[in-house]
Formats: sequence, structure tokens, C-alpha cells
Amino acid sequence: MVQDTLQTVAAPRGATADLRDTSSEPGRAAPSYRTLLVVADAADDASGRLRLAVSLADRFRAELIGVAASQVEWPVFVSEYPQAVDQILRQEEERAAEDLSSARTLFEREAGERKGAAWFQAVAAPLSFVHKHGCEADLLVCGRRGPTDPNPGAMGVGPGDLVMAVGRPVLVVSPGIDQLGGKRIVIGWKDTREARRALADALPFLARAEEVTIALVGRDASRHDGELPQAFLRRHDISADIVVDNRVEDFIAARLVEIAVEGAADLLIVGAYGHSRAREWAFGGVTRDLLDGSQICTLLSR
Repeated sequence: MVQDTLQTVAAPRGATADLRDTSSEPGRAAPSYRTLLVVADAADDASGRLRLAVSLADRFRAELIGVAASQVEWPVFVSEYPQAVDQILRQEEERAAEDLSSARTLFEREAGERKGAAWFQAVAAPLSFVHKHGCEADLLVCGRRGPTDPNPGAMGVGPGDLVMAVGRPVLVVSPGIDQLGGKRIVIGWKDTREARRALADALPFLARAEEVTIALVGRDASRHDGELPQAFLRRHDISADIVVDNRVEDFIAARLVEIAVEGAADLLIVGAYGHSRAREWAFGGVTRDLLDGSQICTLLSR
């Protein structure tokens, strides 16, 4: 019988306490991101997301790439009305050009005159275009796209699609958020390939955090499962506590966010789609629930 327990395990004694920046230590530099890519679109929350990306680029001294693409919706061809089809296409092309111009103006306003900023746009499928330029970046920043979130129109890129395609960590920014302090971070842990990838991909954030918590949630969660990622982080001079909650079987994503909010964390790190994506969308899962409604920023890797 599994007991209902909530355990907190402190980091081992002797672990480094203040790890916000180790770059001044001889022979050791804090891990960093050299290039950030932010997805721009027509959603109402785009300006906050761009502002957040600019602040992260400043923190990591990284180059910043802004990317936007707009899809032209081709009408169903009706042979009897070719002029109507041509008119619809022209309208769609004009709409796409206006969307891209607005996105570029917004990016340039938020990025200012900073060096190392670049902009790419195209009339193309947004996911394919972002995927292409994602190869240039260490970290991608995009907006959350839950059922009630602002509509990005024909420029939208679903974060789930992006995580599956791009081969880079993706920071998903919730609507209404324009800053990410990263002083307190929660790692949602289950020992999967995806979670291990996320842990390594998030090292630049983790190395600058003041408090890191490894959270294990679910009936089969145990403190022992958190000790290996804790040891991994310790070898990177990062101190982490372990929290175990065996009381939750369902709604694991909500509990992870709750643990983060209770600890005043503003960043959650998880591996994406530990189960098959089709299974997650059919029956529910942590990744889908976070993409639909996490109220804090979430870094996902696969």
C-alpha cells in the first residue's frame, strides 16, 4: 500500500549556496545560451513574449533572432470563378504582408538598437519556417497556445509541434508574462530520456538560480528517483532540494505548477511527451496539460 506522503529532502551539506554566476571562478564559466530565437506573431501577448526574450538575451549576453511567417490560405479553386479566386489570393497576400510588417515593427521596438539582433520573415508555413531557423539557436521562445489563449492568426506556431520538430529546448511563455526572473526553478522529474534532456538543456537557467527544486509527483514517485538528477546538478555546482508528493495520481501537471507557485518559482522544467504524443492528446498527459494551461513559463525538451 502506498502511503500519502509529501516529503522535502534538503540538498546535501557542502553544496554551493550561491550559484547565480560562476563565471568569475578560475577555469570555470557558467553555462549559457549563445543565441535565442523568439517567435513573433499577431497574438495580443506577442509584445510581452518579445520583451521577455530581449531580457533573456541581455542576461545571457546572447544574440537574438526574431522569426515570423504567415500562411496564405489558398481558396478552393472553382473553375467557373477564376477572377474571384485571384482576388481572394491577392487579399490573402496583402493580409500576410501586413501581419509580417506588424510583427517586424513590434520586434524592432522591443529589441531596440541592440547588437546581434536579426530578423527573418517569409510568406510560408510558420512551423516549417521556425524549424528552419531553429537550427541557429540554443533556445527557442514561443507563446502558449491553450484553448482560451490569444489567437495568433495565420502566424501561429503550436509549442507542442515545435518541441516535437525542432530538436532544441523550447521556452513556452504564458499570456500576460513579460519577465522571467529564474531565481527559483522547479524541475518536474520522472526518469525518462526526455526529462534527462531537459535537465541538461536548462543548465544555463539552473546555474543562475538561487533555489532549485526537483519535484516528483505521482503514486510511484520516490525520493530515491530524485537523487541521481540531484547528483548531476551537484557536479555542476548547483544545489537542489527534492520534493516528493505521492498523494496525486491524476492532474500531475497542475500539481507541478502548484509546487512551483507555492515556492515562488517562475520557471518549470520538464521533458516533453514521455508517452507517445498521440496517446497524450487522446487520453491526456502532463505535456498537453502544461501546454494548455500552465500559468508560469515552462521549458520543454525532447
